Amino acid sequence: MANLTAFGGKSKTIFLNEAESHKLHLAFSVAAGQTVKRGQPMKMAADGTITPLVGDGTDAHKIVGYSIHNGVAGDEVTLACKGFAVVFATAETALTPGPVWYSGQDSVDADYSMYDDTAATAANMNGIAIDAATALHDVIRVILF
Repeated sequence: MANLTAFGGKSKTIFLNEAESHKLHLAFSVAAGQTVKRGQPMKMAADGTITPLVGDGTDAHKIVGYSIHNGVAGDEVTLACKGFAVVFATAETALTPGPVWYSGQDSVDADYSMYDDTAATAANMNGIAIDAATALHDVIRVILF
């Protein structure tokens, strides 16, 4: 019952309903030494690649999305993202990809919101930085929750 035939081969059903076309889907590279399975929750690695979430519940707030492909290190896989939009913002400090929190509007260019990863927790985070920043005011992309 859980097997479907697609293009002459059998595959297990992972997603029971197809993804909605208006939901956010983004492609990411799989981190070195990692293997990704369809339906598996993913988090950002410090270098901007993705890695499977450890199943102990401690990093559940770091989930970027769920893989819709199988992949190995270096492959590009698409995630059905938890967030609803991607925006350009600036960094409050040097930061690595991963959970961030809104820290106000940029003092140099008020069109940009600023985000910080210092002490980002499940309680205060409201996005995931996709890009690293090396200094204050660097432009980054943030997936908004």
